[in-house]
Amino acid sequence: MRPITVTPRKFYQNRILRLLDNDNVLLVLGMRRTGKTCIAVQLEELLKRRSGGSGAVYRCNFETPRSVHMSIEYMINRFDELYDPDIRNIFLLDEITHVSSWEKAANYAFSKPNVKLVFFASTRRMLSSEFDAYRDNRCDIVEMLPLSMDEYAAFRGIRELTPPGAPAARRSFVSASGEKLGMDDVYRRYLYGRALPGIEEDHRDEYGTDPVSDALSSSIILHDLLEVGSFEGLSAITDPALLRGVISVMASSMGRNISATWVGKQIPEYLSRISSTRTVESYMRALLNAHLFYMVPRYDIKADRELKTLAKYYMADMRLLDYFMLSYPEPESLLLENRVCFELLRRGYKVYNGKLTQDEIKFMAENSEERAYIQIAGKFDEQERRGLLTPLRRIKDDNPKAIICSESETRSTADGVMIINAAEFLMGASWKRK
Repeated sequence: MRPITVTPRKFYQNRILRLLDNDNVLLVLGMRRTGKTCIAVQLEELLKRRSGGSGAVYRCNFETPRSVHMSIEYMINRFDELYDPDIRNIFLLDEITHVSSWEKAANYAFSKPNVKLVFFASTRRMLSSEFDAYRDNRCDIVEMLPLSMDEYAAFRGIRELTPPGAPAARRSFVSASGEKLGMDDVYRRYLYGRALPGIEEDHRDEYGTDPVSDALSSSIILHDLLEVGSFEGLSAITDPALLRGVISVMASSMGRNISATWVGKQIPEYLSRISSTRTVESYMRALLNAHLFYMVPRYDIKADRELKTLAKYYMADMRLLDYFMLSYPEPESLLLENRVCFELLRRGYKVYNGKLTQDEIKFMAENSEERAYIQIAGKFDEQERRGLLTPLRRIKDDNPKAIICSESETRSTADGVMIINAAEFLMGASWKRK
């Protein structure tokens, strides 16, 4: 078995550093093994060097068996021992939601001057109405998402040999073992590979098991799903068979607009019994809280409003399906759709699934500055070309429109729709016309 190496994710480390100067609480959220603790360790070292005695930096990891039994009185007393009101105090707090009634201790610390609280959490339980900073909109939130394609290449030791700006067909790479790779090779490794840093593609032992993947999946299930309890009024996750069924239905339905009611109707295919919509909805919400799935709501483009029904769900790391002995969704274009969704989120967009009368726009991406309409394609034959271009051309506004395609060179149509090579887009290319 090859050794596992852990490297901080510079993109997120730099985003966090830029948010340390204000008085807001900083929440760093993301699925397990996305690199949060690694960044916390690096930040502790970096901030201590920078402070030069003018501030204090403390890092606390609450993901230990004894943390569950910590009293609020102990946490507040410990804070008072460390806190110095005359200098800036930065607290890096990892997985504090393991402590019962953690909000009381967080509220106490938040009320003090010269305190910067940075929380690292694997569940959305940090977004609690009992947490004063969140309730009062005094939080900055950084979502640590799965690896981008260029991060994936860097973490896997893949180096590019060609100069910047080379066309996709001519770009060449070399793997850590010295194997020569083309752009398409890297793209397909990324499409089917692990989306998490610090985990090699395959750590299978002599018996064919993958202890790294199994340990990751077990930690998500034990800590982030089973502990969800009554968070946001949800019932506890107590039925592993139902959990597996819900995950299977959601993964196999990727790319479709679904609801808890619809998922519940499919469950008898996996279990010989029926589950209530309320229970299925609770399990789906737990999967969202653990960052295993991300929801993309529908948006009526003509009416210009978000719809509350039939969302789409995308999985943070498809390789976790191996743990549940589930197959990947087909066709390959769905894996591309999944990757593009996370790439858009990584670039800071709110992502919707667009509805235009009877037509679908795969993604509508929006931020404070712009909106873009995006279709996804595998093979780009004439029939699929017409089916994807026609809805885009029915949108009469001047916002960017693009088709991200795995089998096409990047170019523009006569009326300004960008056809973008999928590998180039996942490596950072824009959908804007050059």
